[in-house]
Amino acid sequence: MVSLLAKTEFGVDRVIARINEPDNEWLFNESWGVDLAVSPPRLIADLVEGVTDDELAEEGALPPLPGAEIAESVLHAASPFVGGPESAMTGRLPEGVALVAVVGPGGVRPPDPARTLTVGNTVVFLAEPEALGPLEALLGPADGGAPDQSD
Repeated sequence: MVSLLAKTEFGVDRVIARINEPDNEWLFNESWGVDLAVSPPRLIADLVEGVTDDELAEEGALPPLPGAEIAESVLHAASPFVGGPESAMTGRLPEGVALVAVVGPGGVRPPDPARTLTVGNTVVFLAEPEALGPLEALLGPADGGAPDQSD
């Protein structure tokens, strides 16, 4: 409803909706004022299941976000973000990068600015390709390597 109001009443040119509940994906379409629907749970599921762009094309679906990369990094003890709230990390993310999930002992969770990050948490981002270098510089190499990346 908010998307439709933004589009019709406030003249917003492009409405991007974040879908937290995959069962509700069918609602987020142009008839409700949504130009682009982003489903972090679906992106993570596709990442975990190893769904490729070719498989998506065979099913008649588009890749989750053309032009965006999924990057992940495991927080190590030397990370400046360990022991602090997620908001400390998200406040320093480079332009073109969004935190989409944190994977830890409780499973996959959507971002929560108040949650404390701990050693071993895997942080998952959507990033424009040109933002991957600054993201790596911010997070630092984990165990001597760069954050993992995949399409």
